[in-house]
Amino acid sequence: MPDFQPESTPIFAHPDRTYHYLETCSSAEKDGSSAVFGGVLESGREISLVVSVTTPNIIRVRYDATGGSVEHETPFIVRGESEPPRFEIREDSESYSFDTGAVIVHVIKSPWQMSVTDSSGNVLFQQEVRDKAFVIPVTYPTGFSEGSNGSVGAHENFSLLPDEHLFGLGPKGMSFNKRGTRSVMWCSDTFGTNTTELSYISIPFFVSSRGYGLFLNSGAKSIFELGSYSAAAGSVWVDSPLMDYFLIFGKTPAEIISGYTWLTGRPPVPPKWAFGLWMSRCWYFDRPTIESVVERMRSLGIPLDVVNIDPAWLKDWPKRRRPGCEFEWNTADFPDPEGFLRELREKNVRVCLWENPYVPLDSNFGREGERKGYLAKNPDGSVAEPDHPICSDMGLIDYSNPHAVEWVKEAHRRLMRQGVAAFKTDYGEGVPESAVFHNGKTGREMHNVYPLLYNRAVHDVIREVNGEAIVFGRSGTAGSQRYPIQWAGDSQSTFSGMAAALRGGLSYSLSGGALWSHDIGGFVAPGTIADVPPSRTLYIRWAQFGLLSPVARFHGRSPREPWEFGEDAVRIVRKFALLRSRLIPYIYSCAHEASRTGMPIMRPLYLEFPDDPHAPHEDLEYLLGRELLIAPVFNEVGERTVYLPAGEWTDFWTGSVHAGPVFLKLNVPLDSMPIYVREDSILPLCKEMQHVEEQPWDEVEVHIYLKQRAAFSLFDGSEQTDFEASRTADHIHMAISQSTRTYHVVLHGLSDVEDIKFSCNIPDLTWEHRLS
Repeated sequence: MPDFQPESTPIFAHPDRTYHYLETCSSAEKDGSSAVFGGVLESGREISLVVSVTTPNIIRVRYDATGGSVEHETPFIVRGESEPPRFEIREDSESYSFDTGAVIVHVIKSPWQMSVTDSSGNVLFQQEVRDKAFVIPVTYPTGFSEGSNGSVGAHENFSLLPDEHLFGLGPKGMSFNKRGTRSVMWCSDTFGTNTTELSYISIPFFVSSRGYGLFLNSGAKSIFELGSYSAAAGSVWVDSPLMDYFLIFGKTPAEIISGYTWLTGRPPVPPKWAFGLWMSRCWYFDRPTIESVVERMRSLGIPLDVVNIDPAWLKDWPKRRRPGCEFEWNTADFPDPEGFLRELREKNVRVCLWENPYVPLDSNFGREGERKGYLAKNPDGSVAEPDHPICSDMGLIDYSNPHAVEWVKEAHRRLMRQGVAAFKTDYGEGVPESAVFHNGKTGREMHNVYPLLYNRAVHDVIREVNGEAIVFGRSGTAGSQRYPIQWAGDSQSTFSGMAAALRGGLSYSLSGGALWSHDIGGFVAPGTIADVPPSRTLYIRWAQFGLLSPVARFHGRSPREPWEFGEDAVRIVRKFALLRSRLIPYIYSCAHEASRTGMPIMRPLYLEFPDDPHAPHEDLEYLLGRELLIAPVFNEVGERTVYLPAGEWTDFWTGSVHAGPVFLKLNVPLDSMPIYVREDSILPLCKEMQHVEEQPWDEVEVHIYLKQRAAFSLFDGSEQTDFEASRTADHIHMAISQSTRTYHVVLHGLSDVEDIKFSCNIPDLTWEHRLS
């Protein structure tokens, strides 16, 4: 079983490590786009610290504790310098400095201290050098430590303001605000989302309310202590002598996220059908079960676009009953796969197949992979087994080997030629440290990189065959947002598990993740491995939350179809699934925005309202896109306190208007969930659909909640339509870019105006006014 408290000794409290740190700066010189500073350690030894200008708002900081080269490449970065940087190093008696055009980098000569300010002198980032109790160091300045076994790990230490907030580090189920927390960057199968230090997806990037983001450009194991050991300092340790990190500056968290995703990549837009409803179980044991589920969903009028089949589709699953993938159908239980897939497609249902990167060694696929050298090895040349308690006698596909990648891509092509639409890329966290890969790296070096290479290979081959792609990935790291989507993993089927899934999603959104999902109903009940269903209320509340998430998938060890939970569940799930179908144009347009800018679809309040003092702490509600505030209910009795930031918020269900900032204490009926529309919003809604391609978006209702000015860009896959609306006194003007669509405009509110004058650049537009 996993170790949920790995390496719990604080970074600066290891009794068997010797700590070294920069004490003075002896020189500075310009080298192309970099400034090279000569640093002198407390021991008198010299090392160089290199600060490179990537863009005016992004700098890169590197040093090697052993004196080696700082030049190296990682698979996380997709961009270099945007233009040749121009700067000159200035020197005075106390420091060196240079101006990037957006920020100023300063290095004090003695004691060594690097800081970054804006043009007004406001400190945005500063290395911490005076964190002591009397004369005893609490944390050490920038440097490294040596273990008694000869290991070397670099560390960085930076100051924290008393009121500073920190966000990100991947989808961890702990508090959204990471101030005061400790996180270990080591992709792990945590068997749930309630653990805190570890997670399936490890992203060494955080956003500070001070106006910067820090991205550690390393696949090595790392530890982030953000005020957990010292209230005055944040510390980063990496299991490598090389420290390499980017500082990304922005006036808002949205600008920082934009800079980070410019650097590490943004997601392509998934297929439109991927935003419909997904139905799944851990155990769809045969073809008739799936066919009956599809028929019943259609007969009950509940939208459905995708069925996911977990490992029972695989040939050796009936005898093995352990996760491993050989890419061959279990034709005994799923006869005539081509006919099966074709018939589902005729019903407008696509199929996603489960896979993982662990190959049973006694399968044909495993024997071929071992014979051709396509599996990771042990130092003695034997096949390395995954570091996972139920994956013995399996090998790991070596995704660092181009020939192995092509081999596994061809296995996917065979299945897609049969009609498979997508793959659920499960697992990937089990690379053992001792493994040896084709590229010469060890498992210790590849552990966090492996999920990125795995999901990239699968996403790329789907896109190659289909022209567009989606995977349903569990493991990941920096850059994984380029291969959407990722999901929360095996959430516990409790309200705490549901809350952890939301907190993880919000943290992922401030880690560069734009497209996110979770198992509606949770994956498994805690305290048992039996297939125990969630309570009816938990299932319904989670369904409401999930159906208004970026991607909506029902999944768990026990059945998650709504009829398993009674007539009320069927009625309420249908209500919210049909609402989701009407919102598809909105959600799909938000996916286009994510692809262009990196802005996530699911957004914490802090991302849109960074100056609101409550926003850093509100992690049980979220914005779906810019316009909709969603507040799921996390208890059996329906009690919910909702926070609305400044501005007018319209109750989506009743039309009543609330002026923020305000806390609303509500008793929410089981068939409802609080949804509010932000002022100055344009919300496109199409007709209800049983599947996303049931009808083109030829007729769209455009709902306008106007205070002063609103704008929205609607994407439908073939056309972009831009809407703008503005108000001056009693006059409303609307502009719509050229379009072949029919739009019905609905104006909400405006109860303060008796006689509304309406004008539009499209003369035959139909519109109506609804008073709140």
